[in-house]
Amino acid sequence: MRFFVKRRLKKGRFRHSYYVSTLSLPSKGHFLTAYNSRGGAEVEQFRNDKSGLGLAARRKQGFLAQTGFILLTDLVHNLLADFYHRA
Repeated sequence: MRFFVKRRLKKGRFRHSYYVSTLSLPSKGHFLTAYNSRGGAEVEQFRNDKSGLGLAARRKQGFLAQTGFILLTDLVHNLLADFYHRA
């Protein structure tokens, strides 16, 4: 397993992005190129679910409540995807 940290300057402050990968690429540059060129199908599908299930506005105050809410919405997403595939 490999870990990468990308550091960039934004509005005078450093921002860090952390990546965990099982790919064995020769450098961080190769990994970021492969990461940035990945497909966007998952993004579009989750964007549709986010608006359809109302995920953009709902936030729970407690950590466990938010975790449970996320798990339930993942379950709903999987059920909808399975229903769409079978229908």
